[in-house]
Amino acid sequence: MKKNVFNNRKLFCSAAIVAAAVTLSSCLEGGGNSVRQQTAGVVRLDLKSFKNVLDVSAYEAVYSPAFANMEEGTCCYIYYELDYELPENASNAVAANGYYTVTVMDKTEVDRYHMSSVADTSSVALPDETPVIDPRAEIGGYVKGIIFLIHQIKSPEDQKTNWMLSYDRENPYKTENGENIYDVYLRAVVRIPGTKTSEERHESCAYDMTAFIEGAALQEKSRGKDVVAIRFNYVSSINEDGTVVWSKTDKTELGTAMIIPETAAGSAGK
Repeated sequence: MKKNVFNNRKLFCSAAIVAAAVTLSSCLEGGGNSVRQQTAGVVRLDLKSFKNVLDVSAYEAVYSPAFANMEEGTCCYIYYELDYELPENASNAVAANGYYTVTVMDKTEVDRYHMSSVADTSSVALPDETPVIDPRAEIGGYVKGIIFLIHQIKSPEDQKTNWMLSYDRENPYKTENGENIYDVYLRAVVRIPGTKTSEERHESCAYDMTAFIEGAALQEKSRGKDVVAIRFNYVSSINEDGTVVWSKTDKTELGTAMIIPETAAGSAGK
């Protein structure tokens, strides 16, 4: 588990998770022409500039030399400053480049997992499985099919955990009270046991759920809906006989316009 340096900082534009994607200029907070904020993002090699940039939504990206040696597809949180007075952040420059230029003051990579299309709903504990307290203690961001989740778990700080998120491709949703609810299933397995005292703590992960979430968004959009309702199912305890107890959260709504935007502008001016 990589250290999460952002636990005590405000998550970037959390309201955007339940609404359509928004631009950096409308989401950032601060006075004057310089702002500091945190965001989740995914590293991408920009084929126009041949520089690594960080996609922060379907619409926008930021650039910093701090991304130069990172592998494409790496998921991370950054804490950064954006200075609108820089020539490279003038509206015409941003429109031409497709990204804002920022100064990264802190950066933390998070483990990236691929969501399985075969639902793991077994009532028997996996080898070295550990229960989860809260599967979505925070939603840290959403970028082009990748959702950033902060899980709550009780474990030693130095424990290494593998996380598994799955869904049923053949039956991805249940209709309840006229609404489609898309169930996903989360399990955690201890990869390397820790040596310190167990305590309640948080772990940050990123999940590539592109096929699942885009399929759900298309389905809901065809029904005239503007959100996808996701429900997290998780192993909350393990019995002495090796069976598990499944629990579930309330629904979490993601905006269809954020998942499958009509157009994906590369950036937005101030």
